[in-house]
Amino acid sequence: MKKHILYPILIAQSVFLLLLPWMGMLTRYLHPAAYLMINLVLTLLTFILFAFALRIRYNVRPVFFHLGFLAYSFSMLFLLIIRSGSFGARTANWTPLRTIELYVYSDMPFMIRLYNLAANVGLFIPFGVYLMYVCSTWRVRIGISVAAIWVIETTQYVTARGSLDIDDFILNMMGVCIGFIVAPILKKRFVWSS
Repeated sequence: MKKHILYPILIAQSVFLLLLPWMGMLTRYLHPAAYLMINLVLTLLTFILFAFALRIRYNVRPVFFHLGFLAYSFSMLFLLIIRSGSFGARTANWTPLRTIELYVYSDMPFMIRLYNLAANVGLFIPFGVYLMYVCSTWRVRIGISVAAIWVIETTQYVTARGSLDIDDFILNMMGVCIGFIVAPILKKRFVWSS
């Protein structure tokens, strides 16, 4: 395996193992599969940092890019909808910033508050990046983003596997928009190859 691929993987896995005890409290509140998602995001971030720090240009075959995004999407859907656990009550929040304010000012453990806010933004950044690579118009990018997030929120409500929350929608769209912003920068280091 080439060094520019092996090293980021080894670094990401080492950092993940070092952070494991610190992340331990998350599984009290989340499905253990959250570790898989955290590991995947950490690995992607390590590749990005590696590419920019060492000025490496990764040639990405479209099929692997699409398959990687598909795997990421299934992992996200699992965490957001399919995850095991008891069914909750169907709740909906239509008041903007109510849930965000709760997480910012509550006395819940800091890691849980941080994870909930950061995950609602961070998990959707790759979605924005992906749409910038594969969709040519803003109308399509925004339309797909709004529709996908609305479907996820509605499904969580209907299945009682989460709540329908306007703040989740706002935070998710912030993540998508961050993806839109960083995608042109990433395209300089991660280019399509045939």
